[in-house]
Amino acid sequence: MKNIYQIAVLILLTGVIYSCKEKPTPPTLSTIIVSEISYTTATSGGEVKDEDGTPILARGICWNTSVDPTIDNSKTTEAGGLGTFSSNLTQLTENTLYYVRAYATNVAGTGYGNQVTFTTSQVEVPVLTTTAITSITQTTAASGGNITDDKGGSVIARGVCWGTETNPTLEDNKTIDGTGTGVYISSITDLIGNTTYYVRAYATNSVGTTYGNEISFKTNPILVTGITLGSVFTEIERETSKQLTAIISPINATNKNVIWSSSDNLIATVDNGLVSGVSIGSVTITATTQDGSFSANCQVNVIPLKVTGITLNASMANLLENETYQLIASVSPPNADNISVTWSSSNSNIATVNNSGFVTAISIGSVEIIATTIDGSFTAICSISVVPITDKIGLTFGGSYSIINGWMIGSMYSYITNNSSFAITLTKFEIIDSGTNTVKVRSTDVSQLGILNAGETKNLGSNINLFNPIFKWYFTYNGNSYTIQHQLFN
Repeated sequence: MKNIYQIAVLILLTGVIYSCKEKPTPPTLSTIIVSEISYTTATSGGEVKDEDGTPILARGICWNTSVDPTIDNSKTTEAGGLGTFSSNLTQLTENTLYYVRAYATNVAGTGYGNQVTFTTSQVEVPVLTTTAITSITQTTAASGGNITDDKGGSVIARGVCWGTETNPTLEDNKTIDGTGTGVYISSITDLIGNTTYYVRAYATNSVGTTYGNEISFKTNPILVTGITLGSVFTEIERETSKQLTAIISPINATNKNVIWSSSDNLIATVDNGLVSGVSIGSVTITATTQDGSFSANCQVNVIPLKVTGITLNASMANLLENETYQLIASVSPPNADNISVTWSSSNSNIATVNNSGFVTAISIGSVEIIATTIDGSFTAICSISVVPITDKIGLTFGGSYSIINGWMIGSMYSYITNNSSFAITLTKFEIIDSGTNTVKVRSTDVSQLGILNAGETKNLGSNINLFNPIFKWYFTYNGNSYTIQHQLFN
């Protein structure tokens, strides 16, 4: 209040003193180039060169974002009269063009200096570095950053971000560690053991987010704490295999390698958990972790290799009476410990079988020969049909002859065909007069008879004049002797 009173008195006195003189003019001055420009402040000033004999009431600088700023815009007020002065521009907007003029006021009014311009600095993203990684464990680590310059924009968020790929961003894992510039510490958590991570410090201001240099590190391995096996006891057959499974704790342990061993390789061997039976007996299979040497055991009993089935060399056969046939049984697997087989016939009156599978046909009919394994009672069956010789050896007539009241007159032949799978030996041929039952033709000539192979046909006959003659063949087949005959009218 006292200052205002003094200025009012001064103006009144000045007006009285100069009332008789020439009318005064506003001060003359110049504007100093703007310096120390930042984002929101700058420094300028002026030089009052002439006050026209009247005291300077106020001086300073004024500025605006439009040309020719006046004291009605933003301004400073500085004390003093003639000479230079300096003023600080404040509360500016970053990256903005301003117009500045110095001003001075006396009783005549306000004078302005020349206009100068400047542009405030542009706010940029902060400058920072990433702190080295420390305190590494299986699941945690420590890092941080150092923000050395906020570039005109207040840091509103800072921390570190990380991931398993290079160049992690805020879209990955991150910490939030306060605001502002300077050094800060970050705790990195929820990591996976024995894993490589990439870390960058970050800082955010009004412009955006920027990142520090990237640092990589690897978390400590996850140690094994124990091992169990899927089975503590098992049986396997000789010459078979079974896989044992080792379960490592924890399940995410880094080194899950296991060393396998057998207490007796003559009974059972083991390769990466696959146990193979060698001979009948009992062994202990041990699995030992490479990390920590934890171990677990499984007792393995090797038992005889079991029979799984049986087959015969034939599922059916046709035999003649007194004919024999060898059945052969094949037991699966062939290296089973007990491949013994028992044999039986469903009807020993038709065919018999001995302990070796040797079958003998007894009489015409059908029968099943059964082979049964002692181990497992698996069975295989061969169906045997005991058939007459005519099922294997066929007879037909041929020639040129006449039939008169049962008498055959002319050239008449008997054809014999071997329909079996084996050769037969023809030993004799006869033509008999059925009326007198006397042999009229007989041949034992080997050149006419002899071997008749499977599928072959021979014929013998004669010019005859006989009553309904009988044509009779004698032969051996499969070691047995047979007689077969036929006549045109039975």
